Amino acid sequence: MCICVQDKLNAGTPTAICLGCSLVAVGTSHGFVIMFDVLQVAKWSLGEAPLREAGGSVSSLAINPIGTRLLVGYAKGLILMYDLGNGKLIR
Repeated sequence: MCICVQDKLNAGTPTAICLGCSLVAVGTSHGFVIMFDVLQVAKWSLGEAPLREAGGSVSSLAINPIGTRLLVGYAKGLILMYDLGNGKLIR
């Protein structure tokens, strides 16, 4: 039996996707961002509870050209930046 990351997190349905520098970012309707590497192995689940609730669903994603930063735009106007080296929120 296969259990996908989306089921484990109750992440909702995909709403945005971004490809860049051997990473795939998938934003969801419940405010999560799930990061995968080139082998389709889940690396991180980004999105702290208070920020997810404040922002709503993920509406846009962007990875910088060198693959070190991820910008996440939310439906309610919140924009967050993550470090893709360690998966931590920067600002």
